[in-house]
Amino acid sequence: MKSQKAASGRLPYIYVLPVIVLLTLVIVYPMLYAVLLSFGRFGSRLDFHFVGLDNFRRVLARAQFWVSARNSLVFTGVSVLCQTLLGFCIALLLNHKSLPCKKLFRVIFVIPWTVTPVIVATIWVWMYNPQHGIINEILVRFGLIKQYVPWLGLPGKAMAAAIATNTWRGTPFVMLGLLAGLQAIPQEQYEAARVDGANSLELFYYVTLPNLRTVLSVLVVLNTIWNFKLFDIIYVMTGGGPAGTTEILPTLIYRTAFENGNFGEAASVAVMMFIGIVFIVACYLRMVTDAATGRGS
Repeated sequence: MKSQKAASGRLPYIYVLPVIVLLTLVIVYPMLYAVLLSFGRFGSRLDFHFVGLDNFRRVLARAQFWVSARNSLVFTGVSVLCQTLLGFCIALLLNHKSLPCKKLFRVIFVIPWTVTPVIVATIWVWMYNPQHGIINEILVRFGLIKQYVPWLGLPGKAMAAAIATNTWRGTPFVMLGLLAGLQAIPQEQYEAARVDGANSLELFYYVTLPNLRTVLSVLVVLNTIWNFKLFDIIYVMTGGGPAGTTEILPTLIYRTAFENGNFGEAASVAVMMFIGIVFIVACYLRMVTDAATGRGS
């Protein structure tokens, strides 16, 4: 009898064992190997030498790293802000009772999220084409610009063009999350607020926003992580150029490892990038927690 109970107690762990092994091989092992690699360097015979913090010192001494870090923060911050605001507006629109063809609009707005980032970047590169791109054509026809602009070739415009592309692709994810949150709000809360004389703005501020606080927090955290480690859109659209103005940490890691052949320094950048993500997310969660408990006021 005891052996049967012990076997039944071990059964759930046996079921999850394959998943644990898979996650260890796919996630844990590469992370630990990257940390180990950041403290070493390969010699001419591909023999590994432990160099301590030398890789980190070399990376931190280069201006290119700090430029890439600043670009990553700008790219991530502006992308998350634009995706959140635009996704919120679209979610409110699609949640409106009087909107016709809701299902059709939902499908249309979700399409950008279903396309892989490489394809999205390639399409937008064509649209930004300085000679035949549709974006220049539209802007010229409406009189917003006088001549075609090489958006991806100008240091002052390439980052904005990449952020616009990333916003277009990432907004549907925020929109879906907020739309689900809006539909989960009990209608009784709105009815009670209307009885108390609340107008539309007060309904939004005192009913909608408090109910969406948790959903917004999760979406912002996930979006911050995804945008901070985004590689493919920037690499396909600009390759980090022009003149390094769109070079972000993921493209710097790729260039350091596979173009310069310095895997130790690339791993050290990846480790610092991981620490930066953890720090940003921890600060944001602390801010949200303080605001929810009233300590932040």
